[in-house]
Amino acid sequence: MLWPQREKLASARLEEERATARDVRGKFVEELWGLAREFRIREQEQANADQLGKKLARLEGVETDLREAESKLIKMQSAHEAAVAAAAAAAAAGIPGSGGSGGTSAEQPGSPDSIGSLGTARQPHGSEASPGGEGGGEQATSPPSPPPPAPAVKPCLLLDLEKKPLLKVFVFLNAGEVLRAAQVCRPMFRKVDLMFGIGSQAVSAEPTPPAAPPAPSAAAGIITGGGAPAGARDRAGSAASASSASTGAPGNRLGQRALASALGVVASRVEAVTAGASSGFGSLAGAAATLTGAGDGGSGPGGGGGGGGMSPELMDDLSKRLTTVEMKGIIQLTERGRRMEARAGALQAEKEDLFARLQGTESVKEFLVAKLKDTEAALKRSLDEKGLTLRQSASDQEVISFLDSRTQEMERVAQETMDKAMTYQTELEDQKASGQKQTKVLEDMLRFEKQRGEAGEAAFKAQKKLLVTEVKKLRTTNLALKAECDDLRQQLKDLRTSVSQLGR
Repeated sequence: MLWPQREKLASARLEEERATARDVRGKFVEELWGLAREFRIREQEQANADQLGKKLARLEGVETDLREAESKLIKMQSAHEAAVAAAAAAAAAGIPGSGGSGGTSAEQPGSPDSIGSLGTARQPHGSEASPGGEGGGEQATSPPSPPPPAPAVKPCLLLDLEKKPLLKVFVFLNAGEVLRAAQVCRPMFRKVDLMFGIGSQAVSAEPTPPAAPPAPSAAAGIITGGGAPAGARDRAGSAASASSASTGAPGNRLGQRALASALGVVASRVEAVTAGASSGFGSLAGAAATLTGAGDGGSGPGGGGGGGGMSPELMDDLSKRLTTVEMKGIIQLTERGRRMEARAGALQAEKEDLFARLQGTESVKEFLVAKLKDTEAALKRSLDEKGLTLRQSASDQEVISFLDSRTQEMERVAQETMDKAMTYQTELEDQKASGQKQTKVLEDMLRFEKQRGEAGEAAFKAQKKLLVTEVKKLRTTNLALKAECDDLRQQLKDLRTSVSQLGR
């Protein structure tokens, strides 16, 4: 009976070892196939990577070409913009003339050289023009001689310029130079008169010359005294000396008196043009102070009287030296200066009023904005509190509903538990009765088994000896199988190494 069982156990163990060996071989073969598949996949991926590299190289070449084209396009655009800017600058550099002149001057109109050449070119014509002539703006006829060749470009004259370019030219001149430029001819004097507001009556009138011409220093002291600026006084003095040098010309009869009396106004207006609109009221105030002399400030000749008018001595001196028309022009300019000062004061008061209103409006606006922000914050807080209250109420309602359902469920479970307890109590009593019966049966069987075990103990010892011998034999066989398994594992390791080297 024992030998067949031992043979069956040995054959079963042998089959298990063989099955293990077959599993190892199968796994090894599967690993080999997996490595081969991975090697093929890597080769395919390498080929795909090579193709992608070629495509990327082509794309980089295309991008390089596109960048070169973009750089060329940017250079062309910058060159075009530079050309357009140069053309615009060249077009803006020229000053357009009135009177049908088709060409431009060789020099820039704003330069001092061109201004001097223009002034000297117009002086001989003004000296030869008749008092009642109106054609002073045209060029003087040349003496009978072989005519020179016609110039290719017509020169740009001061009389042909518009108001704005002429103001740009006067920026580079002082008061004396402006006065000399205005004394070229009657049209030029009328043009300067209209530009600087000296008065059209002084231009159109033809007063008789006085018996004795006034001294230039006295006229300059009367006109430029008082509160005029230092620069205006210097320019007025130089202009008065220049005008006194040219009193012999027929065209300077009005310029010596009217222009000398309005010299401070011309200087202040030129400074106002160069300084801008912000200093206009100050220039007018300086011109008014220049015209009224020392009567307002008490520092000029003949001053010392208070009030806002001229002193009697100054009025007598001016009435002797100036005509009625010139006095009217001076009075008009004085009144105009006072009106402008009053207007400036009114505008300043209005400005301060508007500034105060603006500050009040800004403060009210800031207060309203702050209050609006506070109201918005309070509204937001109330809305947040309301939402929190609603969420808390909903949460409490859910908790109450959950507790009600949970209470009902627990009551039902308690009732079911009581029923089960009663059932289990009945079953327990039945099990106790049957258990007592089974205990008696098992005690009888235990006694029988003890007797039977004592009888089979001797037979067991004999079988134990045989089993020890069989175990020794099986151990020897197991060692041989382990050695074979180690050889197979070494072969598997060598194959893996070779496959990995092939994959690299």
